Amino acid sequence: MPCCAAVRTNRRRAAGRGLALVLAAVLAAGVAGPVHAQTTKPKHVHRLAETMLAELELLYRADLRDFELPEVPEVSGRKPRHVLMEVRRVYESTQRLRYLNGLERRSLDPVPVRHVRPADVGEMAERTLKQLRTLRKVYGIEAEVERPALRDGIVPSDVYVEVRKVQAALRGLGVPAIVPNDVYRRAQMLANELDKLAEHFGVPGRQPVEEPSSGKTPAQVYKRVAGLAEHMRAVVASAPDLSIPGGVTPSPEPPETPTPADVLALVRLLLADTTAIKAELGIDSPAAVPDRPVGRTPSDVYDVVRVCGEMLNRIEAKLTAG
Repeated sequence: MPCCAAVRTNRRRAAGRGLALVLAAVLAAGVAGPVHAQTTKPKHVHRLAETMLAELELLYRADLRDFELPEVPEVSGRKPRHVLMEVRRVYESTQRLRYLNGLERRSLDPVPVRHVRPADVGEMAERTLKQLRTLRKVYGIEAEVERPALRDGIVPSDVYVEVRKVQAALRGLGVPAIVPNDVYRRAQMLANELDKLAEHFGVPGRQPVEEPSSGKTPAQVYKRVAGLAEHMRAVVASAPDLSIPGGVTPSPEPPETPTPADVLALVRLLLADTTAIKAELGIDSPAAVPDRPVGRTPSDVYDVVRVCGEMLNRIEAKLTAG
């Protein structure tokens, strides 16, 4: 079965006025079908991601580019909260592409502090798909996309991989690659979240490092973030009050040469798990999103992760003493 939905061009314009009205209504509602909170399953969100890939194939063709389905490593153990983070990333990249094409850039509300359901992911995916379709007019697209079939046996990890394919395909249309500034911003978000956990447990929050790092590489930053993830995984596993569905996600095997994008993906996994911990503790304030930084380096990111690690040490000490 092909991974992208088939594309066919409507050539019958003479009979198209009535059909156009119907298609407009369908597109407004979302070809992949509306998401319902009680019935949404991973397979429905997976179909939305497949539809996004089909839409991107249209953009590639309109831009006279060849489209090849991006290769993304398989993963396991992903939960809806992790998929939601990746869908939000695709939404942000779609806004970058809109901006590059002269359209208004729209922001996202903060991530809600609650245990994420498939319906939450589906709603975000539908919003993202609608934003992606606003590029049709810019690219002069009049083709329509067939509705992909639902696939049985789909789990959140499958959806996560499919959404990452969408993200990779967006880069081929000119969306800028991830740079240390992007990673630094999300690392600061993670530090803000751990600061709230520290406040909850009555221990000192974030404090600057005494000796700033220099000359760090993305590979070293990846290793540091992975170490933080394993530390958090151990802390949560030993503290029943911090129990979250599936626990803290184990870090994936590092790529041979980690890039800033690989580091960002790992930070986003930790952000999703930290938000789930907040929900478990009843901390309902959403994550604060820092302003977009400039001029940041891997060493700057490394030091933010060090700050996060020190906060986690203090939280662990308090839990152990208690």
